[in-house]
Amino acid sequence: MLTTDAGYWSEANAELCAEQGIDAYIATGRLLHGQPLPPKRGPMLKDADVKARMVRKLRSKQDQ
Repeated sequence: MLTTDAGYWSEANAELCAEQGIDAYIATGRLLHGQPLPPKRGPMLKDADVKARMVRKLRSKQDQ
């Protein structure tokens, strides 16, 4: 397992971790004050990109 701050976020880093079998939790950026949080539940969109999947993973209750 690997956790990092947003300074390490890139699709390439996320994909490399997945290829290496590393369960990565990489912050994807900061939320502006008052900005709503992304949803924790619901189906993942089929066309979700790497960043959208990481955001969902970080908000998931499964690992908390």
